[in-house]
Amino acid sequence: MDFIHRTFQDYLGAKAAVEGIDFDFLIANAHLDQWEDVIRMAVAHSRLTERTRLLTGIIRRDNVTAHGMNRLHLLAAACLEHATELDPEVRAEVLQRASALIPPRTADQARALIEVGPVVLDLLPHPPEAPPVEKRSSGERGIDEWSDEEKAAEQRVADEAHFTVFAATRIATDAAIDVLARYRGYHDLRVHDELIRAWSRFDTNIYGQERLYFPVSNPAELQAISSFGGRAWIKIVGDFTAVEFLNGCRQAQLTHLWLTSDIGDSWRWLREFPHLRSLTVETSLPHLDMTPLALVPPLRTITLPRGVVVSGMDSLPSYIEVVHMRHEAE
Repeated sequence: MDFIHRTFQDYLGAKAAVEGIDFDFLIANAHLDQWEDVIRMAVAHSRLTERTRLLTGIIRRDNVTAHGMNRLHLLAAACLEHATELDPEVRAEVLQRASALIPPRTADQARALIEVGPVVLDLLPHPPEAPPVEKRSSGERGIDEWSDEEKAAEQRVADEAHFTVFAATRIATDAAIDVLARYRGYHDLRVHDELIRAWSRFDTNIYGQERLYFPVSNPAELQAISSFGGRAWIKIVGDFTAVEFLNGCRQAQLTHLWLTSDIGDSWRWLREFPHLRSLTVETSLPHLDMTPLALVPPLRTITLPRGVVVSGMDSLPSYIEVVHMRHEAE
């Protein structure tokens, strides 16, 4: 039987356990990594009363470590997608126990998810539809006008996004890439920093296909990625001159650019990128003049750090949106 694929073995194990009504055996082994798929399949194959017994037995086990308890609660929650029929009270209890860790709200909670492993990836949330940013729309209040309750709520949402991405980047399986791709447009620098640092943990080609920023620290690295066809999303994390970047970059490929240092005397060099739609500027400068960016026709979004004084906004076309990104917990 050594030739049988692991998934098929799991299927046979789940089928045998369900048909033999050996749910105590499944419950006793549910905390072990290698039994995850068996448990999921058993939930899918079992009848309503059997499913109730299996899930309640898993979440109510008390003979495991704290890590094992976390794993059991999250595994049960991950099984709900296979539970086509389930007592509403049981479903609510499973979700209530998992909600203590999902979404993660602290670094310790994120590390607990990392310890549990890939089973949590199906449970990690999508980012909120409206990311926490300040827009330049005259009809919207700036953050200085928010109440303390609104600021605290925004901070909680941003923290949850950050720690969700923190956990997913360290559960370095291909399935994590789908989670991370949801957050590529989230306007929190901590989130983007995690996404950028994660390149080395995943297959570069697969990760790059999800339109995540590729970090470039020197002209040699830029030349290297250009030789492989270039990247549409690039973050400059080293010292470049405008000429070095123009000469090394595949200009027609670039659609999203993130600058962490000042390049050139103005923004006019950005006109050389015919498809540049998004510009993110991370700078310590107290003032930025946006006037030259009016000459970059494809540009649609400019993202700036919160607190930077901006001039030249009136010169920008109305279709360009300027947003202010939070940098860190405030």
